[in-house]
Amino acid sequence: MMYQEPVKTRLGDILVKKALISDEQLQFAINSQKSSHLQLGEILIEMGYVTQRQINRALTVQSKLRNAILTSILSLSPLALVGCG
Repeated sequence: MMYQEPVKTRLGDILVKKALISDEQLQFAINSQKSSHLQLGEILIEMGYVTQRQINRALTVQSKLRNAILTSILSLSPLALVGCG
């Protein structure tokens, strides 16, 4: 059986995967977020790393990924879950 890497649905992970920001930029923004009331996307825009349009697109991708994951979980047959507990 092949190992499949879990799907990352966090905004920062999506932006890094799309090569819009680096891991270092993400870490810097996350650290800045700890002392701020702003959301990660707002910080990244403020720092000039991304545009509002790029954040909006990444948030759309995030929403679609999360919906797909939820749909696949909910589509499991109750019979398939028998004996899973």
